[in-house]
Amino acid sequence: MRLSQHVKYTTILSVILLPFWNIEQIFLFAIGSVLIDIDHYIFYILSFKRFDLKGMFRYYEEWLPSVKDKIPYAGICIFHTMEFNLILIVSAAYTSGVLYLVVGLAFHQALDLIALKISKSLLKRPYSIIEHFIRVKRCKKLGYPTYDAILHESERFTLPYN
Repeated sequence: MRLSQHVKYTTILSVILLPFWNIEQIFLFAIGSVLIDIDHYIFYILSFKRFDLKGMFRYYEEWLPSVKDKIPYAGICIFHTMEFNLILIVSAAYTSGVLYLVVGLAFHQALDLIALKISKSLLKRPYSIIEHFIRVKRCKKLGYPTYDAILHESERFTLPYN
């Protein structure tokens, strides 16, 4: 799901929650719901060794959807994993405000699951760090990242020149 869609749906739900939560709680919810996607940028930086925001958006919004049916695995986004969720849930029991971050994160991931289901890409993303390592090991014969080994040269993602 695109960042703009996450912002839109988070804004709508934040307005609905205003009578029930204070501004700080709404802010924490919104942060949890939107900033979780920073892991997409981290993945892009680690994969391509570039800090290019335009390139990152091009990768996720244009290229990856265009080849999703040809790749077995899209890579890990660490903040979308069960282990990260578990750490936040446990810390919510001990730290004030973290619960609202967790609710925002859960909302974000629910939106992602719906979008992935609609696009028939539900199994392209790992939901656990352990699952990631199992997938990498399984796909080792293709090379990692796996899409490099199975796409034709014309289908591979190329970085934009700045």
